[in-house]
Amino acid sequence: MLMADNNETQALREQLYQAKQVVKGIKDGVFSVLNES
Repeated sequence: MLMADNNETQALREQLYQAKQVVKGIKDGVFSVLNES
């Protein structure tokens, strides 16, 4: 396995974190809409 340098690793972690936040936001939005109906 190739070791990415710290900058690349940090960038990937930030992108992954942001993606998780987006997914969480979408799920929360969908659930709130479903609960209202």
